[in-house]
Amino acid sequence: MKITVYLHTILQKNTPEGPRHQIEMDIPDGATIGDVYTTLDLTLGVEHLLLMVNGKLVEFDQPLVGGDDVHFIPAMSGG
Repeated sequence: MKITVYLHTILQKNTPEGPRHQIEMDIPDGATIGDVYTTLDLTLGVEHLLLMVNGKLVEFDQPLVGGDDVHFIPAMSGG
């Protein structure tokens, strides 16, 4: 099944064409957002990310379905 993954700010993937913010992925049935995270080999630990599917905050074990929009967003803090 196909999903669209959006990588925000420092998570963008560098390619010969430049940074990629959006990636189309084909994932197996039953895959979770954690499986996608592992496949992408992101630079930030999951504890430093906001995970969203279709505009809603989710947990690492959230199952995905075809057509989902998945966002990996670095968590920010300030002072």
